[in-house]
Amino acid sequence: MRHTALSRGAERLVLRTGDAGTELTDAAGLSLGQHGTDRHDELLERLAGQGWTVAEEAQIRPPEAAADRAPPGAGLADGGARTDPAPPG
Repeated sequence: MRHTALSRGAERLVLRTGDAGTELTDAAGLSLGQHGTDRHDELLERLAGQGWTVAEEAQIRPPEAAADRAPPGAGLADGGARTDPAPPG
């Protein structure tokens, strides 16, 4: 999930984009707007035009993702690599 914290003086906003789209929230977490698609860059540009600056930007793991879940194949001896059988003959 892409996470961008914005500031303008003492004001704070948070812009998050994930699988469900893009959401803009205020400092208290109240939603100011949602889009069902990735509009992160478009909204950043619009907010910059209104005097907002990026205070922090990060890629974060969404809370609904299992923190203890290993990637597919991680527990296999070959790391999950595909091995095709040898051709007959």
